[in-house]
Amino acid sequence: MKRKLVFCMLPALLLLALLGSAAFEPVRRNNRTLRRNMRALSGMEDGEKVHLGDLAAFEWSYVYTFDPYTTKEEMAQQMGVSPRHLQETVSEGMVQLIFVDDRGNVSASVCGYADRLGYSVDLGKWDEQKPYRRIARETDEFVYHRRRGGLAELAFEGQMFEGTVEAAEELSSLTALIRIDDGWDIGRSGETVSVRLTQEQARRIRKGDRVRVFYDGMVAETSPLQIPGQMRVEAAD
Repeated sequence: MKRKLVFCMLPALLLLALLGSAAFEPVRRNNRTLRRNMRALSGMEDGEKVHLGDLAAFEWSYVYTFDPYTTKEEMAQQMGVSPRHLQETVSEGMVQLIFVDDRGNVSASVCGYADRLGYSVDLGKWDEQKPYRRIARETDEFVYHRRRGGLAELAFEGQMFEGTVEAAEELSSLTALIRIDDGWDIGRSGETVSVRLTQEQARRIRKGDRVRVFYDGMVAETSPLQIPGQMRVEAAD
């Protein structure tokens, strides 16, 4: 009787295994597409610009990377996706790229050391106190660098403007109003922009200081202007 029960269960178990494998196949296929296209960049010159969407030639709206040791459950909650395709990084030296489409599906999920992957992608330096960095496909311009051994690396540098602090503490202890310098045309509807500050920046930035602001290229045409994808704020020389 037990033997018959086992034989009856085998087809169902096999079907479940096949369905599980089929669910992972699109993600694996897209991972291979990215890997193949990244390795083909080896002939480019340092400093050339490339759109990540041309290399990740599949459907996606945002690409994420998370701090090391962020759990799959935390990542899934931040992105609003299922954790089934996610992998946790265990060191600063690992590459992690999670591509998510506008329906909340994971299109590709890369996690590994650059030497084994054959490439590296850096989503840039951000001040914000979040466990992740995120780049939208609309602002996916990266700069190519060739690392030692011919390894291809893409780095997101974003865009930048300079300006003078008009108000800091008047708005909020963690916000500054910046008047954009002449020659930096970041938006059509205003000459001032509100930027977020870290607690350390808020302690030292004062009215009249000149700053350099890096952002992902997106500007909200409000008054003052807003930059949702703010990367970091630095003192201008």
